[in-house]
Amino acid sequence: MGSYHVNKLLLLDEKDAEQDYGFGFDSFDELREYMMQFAEEEIGNRSGPEIVTIGCASERFDQSREWSDYHGTCWASTGLTWHQSLERLYSRLGGIDAAAISKFQKSENTQELLDEVKQQIGGCLDEENFVTARNLVTSLENLKAAGLPCFRTASDFDASEEEGAYDLRKSNRGSGTRVLVEIALDWG
Repeated sequence: MGSYHVNKLLLLDEKDAEQDYGFGFDSFDELREYMMQFAEEEIGNRSGPEIVTIGCASERFDQSREWSDYHGTCWASTGLTWHQSLERLYSRLGGIDAAAISKFQKSENTQELLDEVKQQIGGCLDEENFVTARNLVTSLENLKAAGLPCFRTASDFDASEEEGAYDLRKSNRGSGTRVLVEIALDWG
């Protein structure tokens, strides 16, 4: 008998974990182990479903790996690069088209992405594709603060039955040391 679960993606930064633990990470495996623990600490004790950490992607090491045989990952899957993990998020959760994603991945210019996505939203509205339009609008909610689309704020994190991505960093330090930790909320 299977279990019911939903995946959520957490945006963290190595520098936050280094400050808490007092040391840096020399390998992807070491980073993955500590970021898994750090993510659980950042979420805190919440009532509701069991939280299972299932995948990690590192910008610095430019790789992703899943580590759960029980739950599949949506974004931080083994063999993907950092950008490929984000690309999956932007297209699957946000509905952002491939050309806009590719352009953004190269520049991380949030204003250019905002302009591109506004045009895409207009096209969706013209076609009465309201679900994709809503996903696109949601992908922009925290764009300026996070510097990346699709990530909602830490205060938005909940145990809802919807997939989501959340920025749990203490501050936006820009590129270089960002980490994605994918979790599954498992209702058993």
